[in-house]
Amino acid sequence: MVTLSADTLLIVESGTSGHLLVYVRILCDQALASGRKAVVLLSEGADRSPEYAQNLLPLLGEGVRVEFRSRLTLRVVSERAKAHRASLIVIPHGDILGPRMGLRLGWRASPPIRLLVMRDPRWEVPAPLRRRIKNLAKLKLLERASRKRNVTVVWLREPAFASSGTELFAVDPFIADATFAELVADSQRLKKKLDLRPDRLWLCITGAITDRKNVPLVLEALRILAERVGRDQFGLLLFGPVRTTASDKAGWIAYADTHNLLIRIEDSLISNREMNAVMLASDISVMAYSTHSPNSTLGKAFALGVRIAVAGPPSVVGFAAKVGNGATSTLDARGLAEAILATVKFTPEVRFDAVSEAKFARSVLGIE
Repeated sequence: MVTLSADTLLIVESGTSGHLLVYVRILCDQALASGRKAVVLLSEGADRSPEYAQNLLPLLGEGVRVEFRSRLTLRVVSERAKAHRASLIVIPHGDILGPRMGLRLGWRASPPIRLLVMRDPRWEVPAPLRRRIKNLAKLKLLERASRKRNVTVVWLREPAFASSGTELFAVDPFIADATFAELVADSQRLKKKLDLRPDRLWLCITGAITDRKNVPLVLEALRILAERVGRDQFGLLLFGPVRTTASDKAGWIAYADTHNLLIRIEDSLISNREMNAVMLASDISVMAYSTHSPNSTLGKAFALGVRIAVAGPPSVVGFAAKVGNGATSTLDARGLAEAILATVKFTPEVRFDAVSEAKFARSVLGIE
């Protein structure tokens, strides 16, 4: 562990989507709070993304500067660290550069590097043979990188994670951006704006709406529920930027119309505060994910006391079971429908400060 002083931290991030730049912002905030300057190294074009404008642009001029490079190789990272006399390099998405460090025989890190591995290859079970081989190679290369001098690997872990080993970890943070009372007030205003009628139970899918969130499967589960308990019992709210094709979106609406299902789609970039509010405005957050990693929606449900119905691979189901805010199933419509019905009976507790941004940042940075 280290104690930060008034010097420079170099933060390296090659992507902009999802929560990547949110993590960068959290690390910049912690560096500034610890009396440190931060230089953020991004890929060319990152400044044209809405995520950049939302998360990093407001920080510029407050001890934070940003540079852009066409390729973020180990050589480029080392050169920029030397140019800025950085005393620490942090790579919050270390899944790409981390294995490359393991491949470089005789390579030494200077200055020290801390890598956050967002996708633990051990989560992806079951997986086809080719994928298992790839995951094993990634794991071995990360282990080799961690044995190099000045390289520290930190593993991203889910809410409610309890360590039973010696691996360093950081729990995926809950980002509030408001008090709990303010978020409750936001949610009430949102209910009125979106006409979320109280005579229905509202299911919500929020964040970036991608193929991995399996909207067609959720709609099929809603159809099954409609046939079982009545078509006027549930509504589905999609709240966040739709990152699939326009025909997909039209198809969802057509399916809902065909089966007389109530669906609302708010297709726009949303802030963390808005995402928190929409989860509080909904009755159940539905996560039917084709991913193997913990997600920010689960962390929000854990902190805000929101009911969840989760369908997915064993790792995702396991993360949700630890949180305990609802029911789980395999990734199929009938199983998800059963999970939604079971979730209605849950009354989760609010754990607003359980997985804070500051704790996450301090774990990643290794601050005492």
